[in-house]
Amino acid sequence: MKQIADEVLALVMEFGGSMSGEHGDGLARSCFNPILFGDKIYSIFREIKEVFDPLRLFNPGKIVDAPPMTENLRYGTTPLPPTSQGFEYESPMGPLAIVRECNGNGLCRRQQAGVMCPSFMATHEEQHNPRGRANLLRAALEGRLPLPDGVTNPWSAPELGDALDLCLGCKACKTECPSSVDIAKIKSEYLYHRHKEKRPSLLDRMMARLPVLGQWGSRFAPFSNVVMRNWLVRRWLYPAMGIDPRRRLPVFRRNTLVDWFKQHRCIGKEIHGQVVLLADCFTNWNDPHVGRAAVILLELAGYQVHLAPICCGRTLISKGFLDEARTLVEQGVRRLSVYAEEGIPILGLEPSCILTLADEWLDLYPGESTSEIASRVSMVDGWLAEQVAAGKALLPQCELEPMEVLVHGHCHQKSAERFEGTLKALRELAGLVPKVIDSGCCGMAGSFGYETGHFEVSVDVAEQRLLPAIREAPHTSVIAPGFSCRCQIRDLSGRVALHPIEIIRRRVGVNVPKRMLLGTGRGSNE
Repeated sequence: MKQIADEVLALVMEFGGSMSGEHGDGLARSCFNPILFGDKIYSIFREIKEVFDPLRLFNPGKIVDAPPMTENLRYGTTPLPPTSQGFEYESPMGPLAIVRECNGNGLCRRQQAGVMCPSFMATHEEQHNPRGRANLLRAALEGRLPLPDGVTNPWSAPELGDALDLCLGCKACKTECPSSVDIAKIKSEYLYHRHKEKRPSLLDRMMARLPVLGQWGSRFAPFSNVVMRNWLVRRWLYPAMGIDPRRRLPVFRRNTLVDWFKQHRCIGKEIHGQVVLLADCFTNWNDPHVGRAAVILLELAGYQVHLAPICCGRTLISKGFLDEARTLVEQGVRRLSVYAEEGIPILGLEPSCILTLADEWLDLYPGESTSEIASRVSMVDGWLAEQVAAGKALLPQCELEPMEVLVHGHCHQKSAERFEGTLKALRELAGLVPKVIDSGCCGMAGSFGYETGHFEVSVDVAEQRLLPAIREAPHTSVIAPGFSCRCQIRDLSGRVALHPIEIIRRRVGVNVPKRMLLGTGRGSNE
């Protein structure tokens, strides 16, 4: 490369050209500037640099006093031998191959636009954006970060914990970054390795096993809700568990979606096909009314609904318990592959669960069955709008006047490019005029906003664009597909945000008699 560059320089000088174009000189081409510009002009460059930057703090080595192009090479260090990994990777270098894809373009440093990167938008610190985290991870996995005495695992570098702590796992870096550097996946991998060196905190263990807590919380509701919201519990027990006392935990519902569905009698008059509806943990135990609305709309549209109470493993993955998550995914694949092989659509209401099936499942339990399931998953609202538009389903027409609503898209929904389906459903099924809030992550990000030490960052992220937009429209309904987004909006603005399926059901005028909702017949249940 050095020989080629020298020969190119000779041609450039012969024809009066320049060595640099849209990307400037940088470390790769600044070394040629003395020849290109000559001693007189180059000396003036150095004088200007001396006036404005006498301490050589701003971009040292650029334009003037540059090192040879063969120095500062990115891959000059031999990577450490890979350790056991939580995810499956295409490259034998594993996570290192992912972080090496970062080319430093800095798109993740932008502010007030897109989803990426919420923690950087709040802190404005380089270590809290994907580029900074990728640089640290690359240095650690190449053995260039110092480790505590007696520690050999490169994942144990203290700098990694500081940088990854504020990663909200929004997944925007995977889609908005030109190099698709998935820092959220690498954070899960980092936690997986950290758990092997250090016992996970009580809060991490609790949040990772949220399905178990939800099951017990629902079983003892409303008593469990009264206890968890008692001011003494919030003041003394919350801090002990690692939960910020300024937060309110979600309410559990005793009559879960699964319980209701067992007694539900199908209200569809004509059956044109079958669908599987995922009874995710949040819908089942916290917001079963959203699931009931989805079942009713699907049945009215002519579909037999199979309810699948399958945990996607999102909470385990986010907290780095990847071995347990893999076991859960394997069970889920066995149950859903029966439907996927028959071509039956797999629908969900929670964007993070849909993304998990379409993304992390492939990395935890790769195979044909997992890929087939990933190709079948969709959000209920977008899928239903497509079927109605194609003439494959029929729903009552909305006869109400058009109404403007504020819509906050879940960051996982945006990263998976499934947000437009929700907007289409609101427009075409409910006769609404959706006004999209130019917001990124809401700041709650699952358990992130509940954890001690994260509250201020969580609020800062919400205050960037989401909360101001809601305050500016006090009389406009707010729509948010994500459960954690609705919790954040409720906690910080006092407004109740609706799931798109809820408002669609209301707008199409579906008033189902109570006897049909709580009938004695049994629905199809998995």
